[in-house]
Parts: sequence; structure tokens; C-alpha cells
Amino acid sequence: MIQITLDMTIEEIVKTYPKAAQILAQSGMNCVSCASASGETLEEAAESHGVDPVILVRKLNLHLNM
Repeated sequence: MIQITLDMTIEEIVKTYPKAAQILAQSGMNCVSCASASGETLEEAAESHGVDPVILVRKLNLHLNM
């Protein structure tokens, strides 16, 4: 079972779960290839893009575990 958490970096998520990049982009987060992706947590990135981080992490876990 895939378990993405708010404290994981964008880079870590995308490298481990490549399908996550599409879900992030669909959520308005085009930061997958951004320089900040390596040091920014999912929570930080979501907040900086105006996306609710809790909803985003739930969405990622739901879609990646299908």
C-alpha cells in the first residue's frame, strides 16, 4: 500500500511514484520539475500553490492505491 505523507518532498514522491506527477499537475501544482521540488515538502508546495495539503495527500493516496 502506498502511503504519501505531507512531510515527503515533491522530488521524493515523483521519483518513487511517477504517476503522482500527473495528479499533482491536475491539482494545479506544476512544480514537479521546479528547482524547489527537491527541498520543498508536499505540504509547503501545496500551500504555496493555494492547494489544501490535506485534500491533496488524500487524493494522491487514493489514486495511487487504485
